[in-house]
Amino acid sequence: MPWGEGQRRRCSRLQEIMDEKNLDLVVVGSPKNIFYFTGYITAHLYMPSMLLVFRVDEPVLITGAADKELAARKFGGEVLEYVNYSLDTRMRPYPNLAVETSRKILARFKPENGRIGYEGWGLNSAMLHELVRSFKGADLQDISQDILWMRISKDEDELEELRKAGRLNDLAYGLAKRVALEGKTEVDIYSYVQSELIKEVGGYQYFYGDIVSGERCVNIGGPPTRRVLRNGETVILDLWVVTGEYWSDTCRTFVVGGKPSPEQDKVFKVLIEVLKAGEDVLRPGVTGAEVYKAVYDAIDRAGYGKYFPHHAGHCLGLEAWEPPYFIPGDNTPLRENSVCTLEPGIYFSEIGGVRLENNYVVRRDGVEVLNRFPLEP
Repeated sequence: MPWGEGQRRRCSRLQEIMDEKNLDLVVVGSPKNIFYFTGYITAHLYMPSMLLVFRVDEPVLITGAADKELAARKFGGEVLEYVNYSLDTRMRPYPNLAVETSRKILARFKPENGRIGYEGWGLNSAMLHELVRSFKGADLQDISQDILWMRISKDEDELEELRKAGRLNDLAYGLAKRVALEGKTEVDIYSYVQSELIKEVGGYQYFYGDIVSGERCVNIGGPPTRRVLRNGETVILDLWVVTGEYWSDTCRTFVVGGKPSPEQDKVFKVLIEVLKAGEDVLRPGVTGAEVYKAVYDAIDRAGYGKYFPHHAGHCLGLEAWEPPYFIPGDNTPLRENSVCTLEPGIYFSEIGGVRLENNYVVRRDGVEVLNRFPLEP
């Protein structure tokens, strides 16, 4: 069977949650979570799909006919197709086609406990109405939060994709540094890096982020503009690269001309030490609030607390921001194999702004750092 070991394991864990909650069926509707459990995600602009996970039977994937071969290569369960494109009758498929196809399965399924789970955050309402119609009187439970909690700890196949994303992110900084020169624009940096990454991977590559320079750094972030770089200014590059649906989200700050002022140099050294202070507390069981406090306190001890206005980091994976979030009010604990960022920053007009950020795998005895590009300007 082509189904990946990681995806099978995650489906089994979902079935364990179903056992705990006495759920006979769970319907997953968001592309990212379907990918999480099956390894399949469409490259088509319009392709509604759904995953039906049964407590005791093999799951069933529903998608368009144009993707059936791809789905069958990735997913070992049954794949049901609908006609997503027909020159005579149809150009764009809507969710009702996937819902109508699901009736073939739902009509022969008899729930034992009368309890059905669904991904409310990602399921089209047409499917929710179908569940109500098909299972009159059933107890419908939204398990979106349960799936989100599942994703906090990463499996080895996920970690490998995150490592690949981290390596591409490092490459992006090397490319960016070549063109972060006086007279170039923020858009020059973005367009050059995007072009070179596409050549590196040999096809489409998602790449974006905050690229701000000079006085724009005080505003923390923003998309690249035609603003021209000048010597002595800082350039904040908070770059995002996605590989195999998994994100890398890191930040480096360059000084145009390569010679930081004494105050800029001091801030860089402080933030490098702040990253170390944050790394020291990244352990399973530590909450997002505790990580934030460790980062903020390290900045504050250096006298820059009032210049650190944002979160201290977050977890990531299939999405750029996943829990726990490193903010004062998040009491969600990290888990072993959580993947997270630390992103301390200091911003005021005399320096412009400096932010440094790395990605980490949380281990019981320390962290695995996923980035190797130097932190220094």
